[in-house]
This record gives sequence, structure tokens and C-alpha cells, in this order.
Amino acid sequence: MRPRISAVVICGLALAQACQAAGPTSKRGASLVRDGLATGRIIAPAPPTAAEWFAAEELQSYIRKVTGASLPIVATNAPGSGAAVVVGDHPHNRPVIEALRERYPDKHEALAVVAQGDKLSLVSTAETGKLYAAWDWIEHQLGVRWFFPTESGEYVPKRRSIVIEPIERFDAPHADWRACSVWTTAAQQEPGRYGRMEHGFEGWRLFRHRTRTTDYLPFAPQDRWYSVGSPQAYGMLLPVGTYGKDHPEWFNRWEGKQPPEQRIHVNFTHPQAAAQYAHNALQYVETARERGYVPERIVVWNGPNDGVVSCELAPNRALTDDDGSVTSMVIHFGNEVAARIRAEYPEITVVHHAYSNHSTAPDKVMPARGTGVVLAHWVGKESFAYNHAQPGFSDANATYRDQWHRWAKITDHVGCKPYYGHYNWCTPFPMITQMARDFPAMADTGKFRYVRAQVHSHWGTQSFTFYLLAKLSWDPYLDVDRLLHDYCTKAFGPAGEQIEQYYRALQAGMDALPYVGGRPHEIPRLLTPGIIAQCDRLIDEAESKLADMDPATRWRTRIVIEGWRASALIGKAAGLFIASRDAGDRQRILDLYDEVEEILDSEWGALAFETKLVKKRTIGNLGRRALSKNLAALAPGDHRYHDDLAFGGATKFHGSIHGFEPDAWGLKLGAQAHGTIDVPIAAAPGHRIEQMSIQLEGGAEVDRRVLAITDDGAAHVICEGPEPEITVLPPGLVGAPRITLRIEAANPRSQAMLTFTSLSLDITIAK
Repeated sequence: MRPRISAVVICGLALAQACQAAGPTSKRGASLVRDGLATGRIIAPAPPTAAEWFAAEELQSYIRKVTGASLPIVATNAPGSGAAVVVGDHPHNRPVIEALRERYPDKHEALAVVAQGDKLSLVSTAETGKLYAAWDWIEHQLGVRWFFPTESGEYVPKRRSIVIEPIERFDAPHADWRACSVWTTAAQQEPGRYGRMEHGFEGWRLFRHRTRTTDYLPFAPQDRWYSVGSPQAYGMLLPVGTYGKDHPEWFNRWEGKQPPEQRIHVNFTHPQAAAQYAHNALQYVETARERGYVPERIVVWNGPNDGVVSCELAPNRALTDDDGSVTSMVIHFGNEVAARIRAEYPEITVVHHAYSNHSTAPDKVMPARGTGVVLAHWVGKESFAYNHAQPGFSDANATYRDQWHRWAKITDHVGCKPYYGHYNWCTPFPMITQMARDFPAMADTGKFRYVRAQVHSHWGTQSFTFYLLAKLSWDPYLDVDRLLHDYCTKAFGPAGEQIEQYYRALQAGMDALPYVGGRPHEIPRLLTPGIIAQCDRLIDEAESKLADMDPATRWRTRIVIEGWRASALIGKAAGLFIASRDAGDRQRILDLYDEVEEILDSEWGALAFETKLVKKRTIGNLGRRALSKNLAALAPGDHRYHDDLAFGGATKFHGSIHGFEPDAWGLKLGAQAHGTIDVPIAAAPGHRIEQMSIQLEGGAEVDRRVLAITDDGAAHVICEGPEPEITVLPPGLVGAPRITLRIEAANPRSQAMLTFTSLSLDITIAK
């Protein structure tokens, strides 16, 4: 376990002597502010760097917010007498800087907060770290917290005096690369929302910096991390559209085609493919170098395109691992790329993406020195079959846990790509238990270096996840229960107790679930009627306390309240959508979705949610569009009906489903069973069906036929058997005012099987 240093005796005779030379110290220390009046200064070196001056201004600003007193900022290399905060590479701070380098020789962003006598030293081994040192003191000694973007998102306690208390705190981040996929949407970044300006930055950008993520750092490009490509990098660094025609041999072969039409990847054993990939990556590296990035913080991804990796070429197939994975194939290519890149820049790291069927550690080709790996929390059975309901380092995720340890033994650095804010779940996605267990476990391996988390800007439901992610990426051993209590007490004031109980109730619900893969259809497993009622009560109590809050606390609390109100509606709608077969519930579900969208389209909804994603991925995948289509009275024009048939989908409300077993992925048929789907389709009065095409996904192995039943009861066969995939209404039925589309299926097997996963209809209505 990595030791933490906070308020401990620090090493170094020179430092001790320097502190003694600073002068005598009273028991209470020297005062920076006394009874609301400034009695000290903020000193920056002359001339200061941009980071040092910004850090000084941040100190000045927050001391003023806390006490009302404004300390002067002076750029001078003489510390002078009297109480002062001395920032950065000032001559006075040199002993502290040397001790910091001795303590953390390999940590770029290490910081020290050292007070002795009448001087407080805030230093770092990096430019950005000087800001971190200032924010560290502001947070730990002044008690300020940053919970949401903008000044409305911060907690600032009030006091009349500030004394330089004796402290010797050395610290450094555990994970060097701390990145998240998104923090705010374009709508949230508007000036009246999280884009409100603060200290020369949009609020959401400054929030990122204050929470110490490493993306887009200000002032010092040499401190920033630069990612060449992404976890799915092949399409960017060796695009088939650019090279496929002239160099088909650089790509994999699948279904007899090279390059294939689907599952396009590289030819993993072709040296020229690796050479061109490395050449293209180095072009990005050179551009980054021109912008001030340094090789030590440049990562080149060895990331196959999304989906399963397949290749029929014999040299590639020979690298199939013993468990059937293709990790050795991917690692072989990455090693070839790394050799070429590191020949020019030995400090650059090539990172392998452990995902899909290249997740488990390889048997045949080991990662080269100087490379790392990032493990995705992927749910596919070909991968880790990751269970989001439980910690990654638990028996429920034994494959992931065991593979992490295998990777840690064979590669230089290991990181995680967690789905702590899942793209399908806009509702609460509790990750407290999981993160509390996983971060220390990752740190204990001694190889943990990267966090590249996927989160989405659902501030109304997942803001504590953002806060906890930033905190644990820096220090994996923090007390998570204490962090949650501090967060709720300070962010929500009079409603802190209720909000904390609300978070804990949701986490207890998640902890009790046997499995969560991340599909929106799983939301009712967490948001049961009992949990909804419990959380409604707690949020009602929190709302009753709004009048007792200051404006900033009220603003933060309102965002969480509106986040829950929409989530409760989604939970109720999703529960009905999955469990009900009553056609009358169709309108009830639509009414609930209308209420959800009313919140999403409000000012509070814009602050609480990534609204477009909610409409597309959450309620969109829970039948919103398909339920809204009135198939019984279609107006003139073209209509598209697409339904994910999970648990019967919207189709069971428009028509009827018999014989099938509703399943999370579609419709199942039992062994030797028969099933029918009837969907009535009608033009509005005075109109007719001019054209219709039907597409069924799945069911290739069942006996099936599609019929159209007209008003006279006659059944017209449209198609029979698994082919064609898209069928068209026969000419004899064109012009009918209405038909009932019937899909019949029979399972010839002696075991149950998944049949249809989606139904799509394209319908044209004419007069």
C-alpha cells in the first residue's frame, strides 16, 4: 500500500535549518488576516510565471471570499518580514523544493505545503503543480470545496481570521494521467450556465483544473497529456479509406475479403502496416511537440476499431491465444509500432487497449518494455463480462480482477477505462462501493498509472461520481464514507442529511443487485417502486429546506432535486414498459415521458442532464419513439417505425405477442415452441397504404414467415424462411386502408433460443 504524507515531519536538514531561520513562531502562528483586516502578503518570485501569478490570484480571491480581506500580491525575490504566502520557485522556497524532489523524484506534479514561522511555502515540481499546491491549501486549510462548475458550485466557509498554522504536507498524484471523456455539453457551456466566466476561464474549464484532471491544462503545455488516437485508434492512424485501395495487404481479411466490408482492422503481422501506423502517429507527435507537449506525457494508442477483432490470415491466426482471444495478435502489432516510435522518442508510451476479444492477457506475445495497457470495464462475454453492480476487484468480476493482476506482471503500466457514468444511464448510477474498493486495489499493484473514465454530464444524478473520481485518481486510499458526508454536508447545507441518505439508499440498492450490464432496460432493477418511494420522501424533505439555504446551496440542491424527479419518472415509465402487456399503458408511459422531457427542456434540466443523450440512449431505447408512432391511424407521408424488441418492446402495446418469452435482448422461443406477433397497421381515414417494407433482425435459425391479413380475413404470405432480410408489401396489397402484419416463428431446436431482436417498418401513406 502506498503511504500517504500529510502533516508529517519531512526529511532534510537544509529544510529544517531554513524553517528555523524564518524566525520564531507563536503557538498560533502568524496572521494573514486578523478580524477581517489583511495583515499579510502573497509573494510570487520576480518575474513570476503565468502559473505562479494565477496561483497567487487564486489565493487572494479565496482569502477574500472567506474573510472579506484582500491580501496584496507582490512579485519580489526577497521574502521580507511579516506573514506571507510564498508561491512557486521563489528563493525562499528552495529548501522545500529540494526536499520535495527527494521525496518524489519521479512524480511530475508533486506538491508541498510547508509552513514555519511567518511564511507559508506552496511549491511543486511542475508549473501546473504550483496551482495544485495553492488549491490544496485553499481546500485543506481554508475549507473551500468545488462541487459543481462556477462560483455557485463552490462551498466557501466564512471566518474573520487566518493564521499560518504549522504544516508540512508533501503529496503527489497516484495516477499520472487522469482523464474523463466529457464533463459538460455545449448547452451546459453557455454563459448563463456552467460557462459563466470566473478568473478568466469558463466555469466548467476552471472546475476541471481545480479538480486536478490532466485534460487541457492552462499555462503550461509541458504539463499536459496528449493522446495520439483513442482506444479505437486504427481507423484514425491507418484508415482503410486512405490506404485500402493501394495497400489491401495492410488490413485484415474476413469473410474472404481483404480489406473486409465489416470488422475492419489492420493486418497485425504486416511490418509495413505497422511502419505506416507509426509514421502517421509520429506526425501527430511532431505537431504536439510544436505546441509544447513533451514526450514523457504523450501516449500513442494501440487500439483496434470497435467490435470483435477477426482475421483469416494464417500468420495472424497463429497468434490466437490459448483462451481463444486475439490479444497476442494485437500486442504483436503494438510492439512493432512501439519499436518504431520509441526509436525516435524513447520517452513516449504506447498503450494497448484491453477490450472486446483482446482483453485478457496474452500467452504468445508479451508487451514490449515501455508499453502500458488500459483495461476497459466491458460487459461482452468475449471480454471481461464486466458486472457494474459490483466492484471490479470482487468475486463477481473475477475475470477482470485476475486479468488486471496478469497484465500488471507483464507490462510497465496499467490503467482503467471505467464506465462510471454509463452512456445508457442518465438516472443515478451508484458507483461509491465499487470505486472505494477498486482504486486501492489498483494502487496496491504498484503499476497503476492511468484513469481514462467514461462519464457523461448528468450533474443532477451523478455529480458525486465526478467528485469521487477526481479525488481517488489523485489518492486511491481516501476514506470514501468521509468524503460522501463532507460532500453532502457542505454542498447541500440544511438538506445535507437527506441528500446523503438518498445517495446511500441508491448505493444500497445497487449493491444488492446481482448484475448490471448498463442497458437502460435494467434501470427498473435499481429504481424499484420501493426505492422510488424512499427517494421521493428524502428528496421531498430536501426540497422543503430550500427556503433556508443561501442562493448557491439552493442552486446545487435544485439541480439534484430535478435530476431525481426526472429519474423517478423514467424509473416508473421503464418499469411499465418492461413489465406491462396492457395496451392501455402505452399512453401512461408516453405521459410519463412527456413529463421527463418537460424537465429536460427546462433550465434545470439543461443543468442536470446531457439532455440529447437522455432522449436518444435512455428513453429513446426504452421505446419513446416507437410508442409515439400511432400505427392505427397513420397520416399521409413517410413513416419509420423501429422497435428494439427487448421484453416485447413497443410492439406489444401496438399489437399482440404470443408464444414468445420476453428477454432482455429480444424475444425468445422455447424448445419446439411456436410464436406469433400481430401488428395492426392502418392509414388515417380516407387514405391508404401505398408502400411498406419490413425488416426483422435475428431469427435466422428459426422457421418463420411474414403475412399480411386483410379486412376480409385473408392471409397473404409476404415471405417465408430467413431470407430476404428486408421484405416488401406485395403489389396486390398496395392500396389497402389497413392490414395486420403477422410474423410467425417456430423453433425446431430442442433448446430455447433468442429469435427476433428488432422490428423495422418503413411505411408510405397516400390519399
